[in-house]
Amino acid sequence: MSVSELQIQTALKEITDPNTGKDFIATRSARNIKLAGADVTLDIELGYPARTQFELIRKLVKDKLGAIPGVGKVTVNVASKIVSHSVQRGVKLIPEVKNIIAVASGKGGVGK
Repeated sequence: MSVSELQIQTALKEITDPNTGKDFIATRSARNIKLAGADVTLDIELGYPARTQFELIRKLVKDKLGAIPGVGKVTVNVASKIVSHSVQRGVKLIPEVKNIIAVASGKGGVGK
């Protein structure tokens, strides 16, 4: 019995990303799903920095896909790809910085 890409995608829908709480199909993180006989190869591309989570995510995916009847060797490549947001016109980019997040408390009290 051969394995279909639909079976792989269905299994990936059942795995929840521990950091986002969403599955890898809904977030479009699962890419390049390839079947070679019974062997499965795929990439998980995360949209956030999570180098310490790569092994955990790789193990989750390998265990789930390996449990599908007819699946042989499972190869999972996990990586992060951070997308830079657009900048305000006239503002120079800072080298090697993709995004800046401003944090403020908004407590007031100025001018007393």
